[in-house]
Amino acid sequence: MRPNRGLDPTALTIQVQRRGSARERCAREERTDVNRWNGIVILILTLSAWSLGTEAGQIDYTVFVLGGQSNMEGQAETAQVDKSLRRDYPNTDLYLFGKRVGLFDQPKCGPEISFADSISEALHDSRIILVKYAVGGTSLLAWAPDWDETRAKIAGNESAGPLYRNLLGQIATATEGKRVHFGAVLWMQGERDAKFVPAAEQYEAHFLGLIERVRADLRTPDLLFLYGQVNPPRSTYPGLEQVRQAQLRVQNRIANVRMVDTDDLSKLADQLHYDAKGQITLGRRFAQAYLSMRK
Repeated sequence: MRPNRGLDPTALTIQVQRRGSARERCAREERTDVNRWNGIVILILTLSAWSLGTEAGQIDYTVFVLGGQSNMEGQAETAQVDKSLRRDYPNTDLYLFGKRVGLFDQPKCGPEISFADSISEALHDSRIILVKYAVGGTSLLAWAPDWDETRAKIAGNESAGPLYRNLLGQIATATEGKRVHFGAVLWMQGERDAKFVPAAEQYEAHFLGLIERVRADLRTPDLLFLYGQVNPPRSTYPGLEQVRQAQLRVQNRIANVRMVDTDDLSKLADQLHYDAKGQITLGRRFAQAYLSMRK
């Protein structure tokens, strides 16, 4: 992947529509009340970091975006991660909710630790940025680029959005002042949609729309998009088969997209969230998928 070309070197204006009023929930650890406005909110993100830059000696960064819901957010105990992974990764920075943090600073983790371990070694001559923004219990309706409160009610997410706008803002924060190119999006999400049959039936169309939009907004039309197939308990997720079939089809409909198998990953007692061993395997599989597909 080459650095983004053809961008305004000073700013990129992204217009995001938000109708009605809503309370925005970023995460369990961080809840932010948003202003209640009517009409269209225009969000202007200063993303000069995405320009090529010409300064001598300027460092290139490879950026990976990690998004989704609770299995990307991570419910595994960080303390249970294999000790062999507990080392410094000097060429890799993790940004969580817009802040730079250590890979082992949080009590719980997702696939970022083993992904960083694999990628930092494979790209040892590169600087790497991981931008992680995942919110538990969120459907694709909450992540819709053109978020709509009324439509989000289908999955009980009328107070969860607009998450896509938040994601773009956090990417902007992490990459400000840097010359970057985007390596891949890692996505682990779909359980919430599987819980509501009407949302599950629309999953494929919503997922295709999300992939196309993030590529357009990041000005990277061939951006790799890697995602795990969801597998929560069928007894309490009546739309599961629709979501899983949609995920199977999507990788065959768009280039540079790959689904990562998760059916054999170990889980916590709730049979919904991956445990530490499962998350480590998931991160490795994301890394393997990226390394086999990158140009």
